[in-house]
Amino acid sequence: QISVISDLNTLYKRELTLLAVISVILLSLASLAIWRMILRPVRIIDSSIQLQQPQLLTALSKTGSQFGDLAKTVQQFFQQKLVIQEDQFKKAELERLNQDKTAFLALAAHELKGPITIVKLLSEDLPKTFHSSGDTSQLFSKLDIITHQVTKTTVLINDLRLASEGKEDV
Repeated sequence: QISVISDLNTLYKRELTLLAVISVILLSLASLAIWRMILRPVRIIDSSIQLQQPQLLTALSKTGSQFGDLAKTVQQFFQQKLVIQEDQFKKAELERLNQDKTAFLALAAHELKGPITIVKLLSEDLPKTFHSSGDTSQLFSKLDIITHQVTKTTVLINDLRLASEGKEDV
């Protein structure tokens, strides 16, 4: 009877050892499956976000899994982010161009104001000069200045017109 108990005890230890080996194998397979199905995709998505490289998600996004859907969403996020950055760049460039235009118009207005002021003052003074002295040389001198200032203003206006048409010969 003791040999039967001893045989049962040995058989029991073998079964326990076999059960332990099977448990370790199943646990390893479960761990591998969890890593392959969950942790690996999460790491790929995390790396893509950390490195700002949406191309890392290409293979994952082609899978039909939830992680594939998440990868597609992250890629869309990157695309939208790129569009926003491009729009911000365009907005900044437009604001800079608008400031340049404003500065140019202010300069043009300043340059036009000078000759127009001279023409206005001289033309207001012409009747007084003509009636008071009757000297035509002073009158012709002032008319020459007016003609010169009108020509200068015409050149500035033509330059502005050419600039507004985008011609480079300004």
